[in-house]
Order: sequence, then structure tokens, then C-alpha cells
Amino acid sequence: MEPKIRKRNPSTLTCNELTNRLADASKSIITDSCKNYCQHTSKVQKSYWDKGSLMENVLEMLSLQNNDSENDSGSDSSNKDTISENSEEKAIK
Repeated sequence: MEPKIRKRNPSTLTCNELTNRLADASKSIITDSCKNYCQHTSKVQKSYWDKGSLMENVLEMLSLQNNDSENDSGSDSSNKDTISENSEEKAIK
């Protein structure tokens, strides 16, 4: 804010003129700051959305891989159960 005042501040300003210029400078700084803040917030929000969708995709892939490995191991164990049942039946006969 100080540079904005200094830029327009000849040494002959009265107290009222300085007060008015201070108010004008603070309005422009507030407007600029809000605009920059909103732009920054939008960038951060987009970044989080992008990262969130990436994480969702990765978790879904991991979940599918986990389900596939459980299905594979489940089918192996059911095959083993079937083999051992067949072996027991042959041993009984």
C-alpha cells in the first residue's frame, strides 16, 4: 500500500487529501488481493480435483487387482479342495 501512496504523494498534501488517497489505495489493494486470492484458490481447487480423480483411479485399480488375486487364490483353493476330495474318494474305494 505504501508504494501506491508514495506514487501519488507530493509533499504538499493536506491531511484530508492524504486520508482520501489512503482510502483509494486500500480499495485497490483489497480488490487486487481478492482477485489474486480467487485465482489462486481456483488453481488449488483444480489441482485437488485432478489429484482426487487420480487417487480414485489408483484405488480402483488396486481394488480390482486385489479382487482378481483373491479370485485367483480362491479358485486355487477350491481346486485344491476338489483334488483332495477326489483323492479321499479314491482312497476309500
